[in-house]
Amino acid sequence: MIRILFVMIIATLAMAQDDFFQPGYTIGGYGELHYNRAQNGNDDATIKLDFHRFIIYYGYNWTEEWSFKSEVELEHNFVSGGNGELELEQAFVNYHSNLFGFQAGVILPSVGLINEY
Repeated sequence: MIRILFVMIIATLAMAQDDFFQPGYTIGGYGELHYNRAQNGNDDATIKLDFHRFIIYYGYNWTEEWSFKSEVELEHNFVSGGNGELELEQAFVNYHSNLFGFQAGVILPSVGLINEY
């Protein structure tokens, strides 16, 4: 029984090691849409649609060590009066090796559970 367990653990660890790297890009995003309908006693409904935020992510890996990551955020684009915003949330070149790593560019601070890199 111990031999079978040992073989299973070794086989799992052997499959977990992947030395294959392929340079390429990653595109992603997420958003948040608010729809509010308020109604008073006179049956007058106020409807407000607000695309609260929409984030587009683009990343590119040149090598296993060198990569580029960026996020552009569009906020409140359905708000009347032209109060929407387009912001460069982050854009940086990333270097990571077994000895050390660094980032250079517009970097979002790594604070909390959401902003982890």
